[in-house]
Amino acid sequence: MRIEFKPNLNKIKNAILFCIEQNEGAINKYNFMKILFEADKYHLNKHGRPVTGDTYIAMENGTVPSRAYDVVKQMKQEGHFVFSNEKPDMQKLSESDVEALHAGFRKYAGLTFGQVYELNHKEPAWINTPKNGAIQFELMLEDDEIKKYLEENGFGISV
Repeated sequence: MRIEFKPNLNKIKNAILFCIEQNEGAINKYNFMKILFEADKYHLNKHGRPVTGDTYIAMENGTVPSRAYDVVKQMKQEGHFVFSNEKPDMQKLSESDVEALHAGFRKYAGLTFGQVYELNHKEPAWINTPKNGAIQFELMLEDDEIKKYLEENGFGISV
């Protein structure tokens, strides 16, 4: 069985805006992509669902959320940073979503490119996915009980 979730574009946009706001109006795109990965992984393992449901791609430089990357490309950018004055709609993010985003910040915010690269390339989900392939949610799971729960409750599809 493969576990799948439908990407939630409202949560993706508001997670981006939340991260930008938490970082005083601008965030490094590279760090942000890893913050979002960690938030989705954290939430999946703690609550049985990711924050965004975005599809992650195992790129050369690590995990990249495909839909979030598309949203970020349309935002104001300067160098490696993305900016926004828009505030997140906190009605679209649950308390546990925010907790998970903070977990992502604790792991990746403020690190250099090299530090983020090294840390993210230790992720089993990235290691076990072919280059440029879609990372499967079950590779992000660290708890067999949650995986079993998800499969038994209709989140899995036959492959």
